[in-house]
Amino acid sequence: MPTTRRSAAIALSLALATAPLAACAGQAAPTSPSATTSAATSGTTSAALDVASWKTLGDAVAHATDSPSYADDGSVFVCAFKAGDRFARVVCEPQEGLDSRLAPLDISSSTYVKDFAQAMGDLKLQKAEDVTSQLLSQQQLDALVGKTLQELLDEGFVFESYFMYGGEQTGAQLGKDCFSYTLTFDAKVSEAEAEAGQATPALLGGKMVEGQYTGFSNAALDPSAA
Repeated sequence: MPTTRRSAAIALSLALATAPLAACAGQAAPTSPSATTSAATSGTTSAALDVASWKTLGDAVAHATDSPSYADDGSVFVCAFKAGDRFARVVCEPQEGLDSRLAPLDISSSTYVKDFAQAMGDLKLQKAEDVTSQLLSQQQLDALVGKTLQELLDEGFVFESYFMYGGEQTGAQLGKDCFSYTLTFDAKVSEAEAEAGQATPALLGGKMVEGQYTGFSNAALDPSAA
């Protein structure tokens, strides 16, 4: 069975999100650069992206204003990126030798977006979507304060990982549609419980204290959901 390959940016974000925090209980681990983007962008009035005119990944990534995130499992290549104050997700037909194209790219380079487009631009698109409307605004996130994790899961959120634990409050990364959010709950979860990677009964009953948009969700980069 093919192994899903994901971008370095996503891998780094997930590694930071799941890092043990017992030594610094009550403090969140660093998040990816996209975490600084305000969820208020979902309230934008800019025109939707003209995704119907995109035929190749190069056409799509020409609009990218941040490093694209991607994943593939050998059957499809999925890519998501920010385009100004909009967000796009595209699904491409795979080709042989993608590893050799991606390996030389340096995500820390100031020309990474351009380099990525040159390396992968000829991939033909199977689907292209402007997913901006799926992003919850900060106002919408604030309206969730006081709800338990179980209530949020019942509303369609998906538990992805922990980013803070060991103190009186616990932080969890939750996905909904194509976007991910860091939410803090008034629940206590130990290091051992967090390392198990599952939401504990205490966390399920804990009430949300605050939340913030952080980037694309696991679902957005899931080739099996293409």
